[in-house]
Amino acid sequence: MSNITNFLKSILACFLGLLLATSCSNDNEPPTSAKRTILVYMIASNSLGYNGYDESDLQEMESAVSSNLLNGCRLLVFLKNYDNNSTLFEITRTNGVATRTTLKTYDNSMAATSVSRMSSVISDVASLAPAKSYGLVLWSHASGWALKLERSNTTKAMAANMPIVRNYGQDGTYEMRVNELADALPDNMFDFIYCDVCYFGCVEIAYQLRKKTHYFVASPTVILGDGMPYNQNIPAFCKDTPDLVAACQNTFNYYNAQSGEYKSSTIALVDCSALDALASISARIFANNYAVGSNGIQQYTLPSDGKCLFFDFLQYMKAMATDEQSDTAIKEAMDYEKQFATNNKLKSAYWEHERTMRDIASALYSREKAGQERGEKIGDKTGRQALSTLLQKLLEEGRKEEFDRVLQDNEYQEKLLREYHLK
Repeated sequence: MSNITNFLKSILACFLGLLLATSCSNDNEPPTSAKRTILVYMIASNSLGYNGYDESDLQEMESAVSSNLLNGCRLLVFLKNYDNNSTLFEITRTNGVATRTTLKTYDNSMAATSVSRMSSVISDVASLAPAKSYGLVLWSHASGWALKLERSNTTKAMAANMPIVRNYGQDGTYEMRVNELADALPDNMFDFIYCDVCYFGCVEIAYQLRKKTHYFVASPTVILGDGMPYNQNIPAFCKDTPDLVAACQNTFNYYNAQSGEYKSSTIALVDCSALDALASISARIFANNYAVGSNGIQQYTLPSDGKCLFFDFLQYMKAMATDEQSDTAIKEAMDYEKQFATNNKLKSAYWEHERTMRDIASALYSREKAGQERGEKIGDKTGRQALSTLLQKLLEEGRKEEFDRVLQDNEYQEKLLREYHLK
């Protein structure tokens, strides 16, 4: 009897071992509690989505996942795309191939830039992908510490009297104030927040979010449409300890390898535990000195914006402080920040091009949304990209005056699309 019992036990052990081996071989099975869950919050219901930058970055993420570089982490994406679909999905690896698995869909009762929507998404992430730690990537447009300008009809004199606002994200016509962003983020949840958006690398925003994350990464300047190299930075985020210095260096190297105006990158890594001390030191310097002008201070504002709202904090503080303060307080204040910078003196002609294309894309977006409300069919993504390419070609040829005709005259638009072999 004992021999039969031992034999049955052996069979049962082999069977359980087979089940375990089969389970371990499924590379799509995430751990119950991951080492780290990374959330990429993408608001692409704007010109970025119109031009397909969201899909390009998602493909880079998939490249990292298919190469099995998550290192026990989970990668979740909330995407509000150009067609106004809001989805939370996970990028996983099955048989060596990256796949997108939908975890939840959301209605359009609230904007992706609302506190309620962002809070609910983060809550869903914590519930659906529990982890020992979390990282957050913010993806969209942003205006940092900036004037809210309607460039097409706002003069510089008018702009000087407009209120300063700080915004993250663009969901159609809706944006999110930075204080609202802080309200939406739980305290001390995220090991890091990486902002793949323009102008967020300013001390005011870092200070606003200091209780939300341990480390804050952002650019004080404009970020070109490609954003960071996700295929390189996702693996850096997934190291046992997130390698944020490497992520910054990856972003810098990506643009430093470009040529001309595209060879441009500024990125800052901030230890948020130092920001209260920085505020205290800054208050002491401000109390004893008068504000200084922007002459001689590195400016990060677009040349055509007409007012200096973004500038180098260290230079400004040195210009304000006495020599004694410069040797002590300033060095102490900036000791926690590592910056990588190159060619910040971008050619104004390039930025005129960028600004024009952004305004055109926004106009097209508004036009399509108005048509949608009237029950008109919106063109597919391929058609939108072809039209965007056509407008860029016209701009390069100095034919900007034809934009209105292209947008309003469908027959003329079709004619040019065929001429440029875009259809």
